[in-house]
Amino acid sequence: MPEQTNNFEANLYADYVAGKISIADLSGFIAKQPMVAQLYFLRGSEYAEDGQTELAMADFATAVLLEPEFKLARLQYCFCCMTPEWVSMVPVLLQPLLFAEDLYATYAQALLALMQQQTEHYDQLFSQLKQSDFPAAMLQNLQQLAEQLSDRTSQNNEISPVLLEIYSQKH
Repeated sequence: MPEQTNNFEANLYADYVAGKISIADLSGFIAKQPMVAQLYFLRGSEYAEDGQTELAMADFATAVLLEPEFKLARLQYCFCCMTPEWVSMVPVLLQPLLFAEDLYATYAQALLALMQQQTEHYDQLFSQLKQSDFPAAMLQNLQQLAEQLSDRTSQNNEISPVLLEIYSQKH
């Protein structure tokens, strides 16, 4: 049975990346399999791309609740929270990643350094990430956030939500 589930998830992911799965399709799958974190993550990604941040946040939160070690869902949730009303949640959401012994810990540390305007520390961590095999899309989004925060600091603008564009190849 687990092998069938893995095949289902692999096929679903391939169809999703190919742009063959809609929010309605994902909602149907969730209705049939409400305990599969990956389904909430995929639907949350679609909501995020559509600019439906609150629905995306709800799905990313559900994915993290169902699978606390789902690091990518946790980061997506953090990026959705990069608005004035939700930003205080980000350090709490990042806590489990800070104790990981992988590049996700470095990424979480870089995000926190960025939020705390520790520019030198952020630059060191970002440099480490750039020299690693960490996904380029995630690095690009971290850099984009750094630019937005820099612009906000210099222009006193609101932070707009920054979402990972991991699935941009499907469009």
